[in-house]
Amino acid sequence: NISFRFKNIDIIEFSFVHPKQRIPENATFRFETNIEHKVNLEENIIIVISAFSITCEDLNENVGKAVISCVYNIDTIRDFVSENNSFSLPEETQTMFNSISLSTCRGVLFTLFRGTPLHTVILPVVNPQDFNKQ
Repeated sequence: NISFRFKNIDIIEFSFVHPKQRIPENATFRFETNIEHKVNLEENIIIVISAFSITCEDLNENVGKAVISCVYNIDTIRDFVSENNSFSLPEETQTMFNSISLSTCRGVLFTLFRGTPLHTVILPVVNPQDFNKQ
């Protein structure tokens, strides 16, 4: 059982690139998504950084990019530091943070792309367990 709370949500990077051609109606988009976890033991935080690159498949053009961080405060963060000083969260906790972060980013992306041709392009629901551990 882990007790945590959102500390903040930050937009680290955002861009919309107007394509050379008009985006076709019902175009297919591909989201390349990467998630990275960073830990700051002094501040009792885990930072989940989600990076998105959006490609219009029909035009074969990259049309958007966003990097968003979700920062979580965990008062008991030191409980996850081993005797040899390595930090490790249980896999189900990592999956939970990925899931919350992706859902949060979905709403942030929707807001960021409002007023652009990408306003109807919504990050698909993905299984947070599908992200490779590296």
